[in-house]
Amino acid sequence: MWATHLSDEDFEWVYALFKANMLDMYQKSQWGYDENSKRNELRATTSRFIIAINSKGEKIGYTTYRFVVDHNIPVAYCWELQILPAYQNKGIGSMMLDTLERLSARTNMAKVMATVFLYNAPSLGFFHKHGYVSDVTCPSDDSGLDYAILSKETPS
Repeated sequence: MWATHLSDEDFEWVYALFKANMLDMYQKSQWGYDENSKRNELRATTSRFIIAINSKGEKIGYTTYRFVVDHNIPVAYCWELQILPAYQNKGIGSMMLDTLERLSARTNMAKVMATVFLYNAPSLGFFHKHGYVSDVTCPSDDSGLDYAILSKETPS
């Protein structure tokens, strides 16, 4: 669904999960943490959400993504992929990423992209396991930046 169609309750759940999973990483990042900025980013009119639910109907994770043109190339950009800790390492994130990759193919996007903090080893490992590599737009190792831009080409 579009971010603008999320209920306030769903949005607050999304934001709480983001904050629980990522606050420490953002606080130590070069970007820093700005609650209003992150809330606005998640609520952007171009953001779309896929929310995973378990067999009891409880929300267990989400991905937010945008269709954008990056360096003149149409891409599906994975803005966030957050899973409740109790459901991590159970294939939920893989299922959500696979869904995003299929959406990318169906909408003729050239690739799926994601930005990952270099010190977030579990996330880097997750994306690498799924075939993501450093994108041509990724800052060089000697840039001093604390993130990587990863991508995976969308099959034709």
